Amino acid sequence: MNKIMAKEPTYTDIRKTYDGLAKIWDFVATPMEFLFGISRLRKQLMRRAHGEVLELAVGTGRNFNYYDKSCSITAVDLSPGMLKRAEQKAERLGLQVELGRGSAENLDFDDKSFDCVTETLALCTYKDPIKALHEMQRVCKKMDISYC
Repeated sequence: MNKIMAKEPTYTDIRKTYDGLAKIWDFVATPMEFLFGISRLRKQLMRRAHGEVLELAVGTGRNFNYYDKSCSITAVDLSPGMLKRAEQKAERLGLQVELGRGSAENLDFDDKSFDCVTETLALCTYKDPIKALHEMQRVCKKMDISYC
């Protein structure tokens, strides 16, 4: 019996995949989100965000519509293509968002830097989701980690 071993994706593989999807992501994701009620869940989740917010795996900025205007948002993603889309969305919405490239597993922020950490529908894309959750806990002041 031959064993088929799948190659573990690298950060480069993940970044290239999402860079390739960036231009069509919202077009593809919107019908699925409507069908499964994900937009409603995003709204409920982001309503809880407050103060200094870190959003991980921001993608094209699909959560930006739902943040309270009082939030100060820092957002990271591995994909420059997704970050470009998120920047355009933030500009259209008149939001001040600090965007940067980064990995949820290795956050370049001091301990307890944020009042709230959010991420939506991305935990399954991390190479080490447990490490990502520990990083979220490390940078969050009060263990207010929200994800779906």
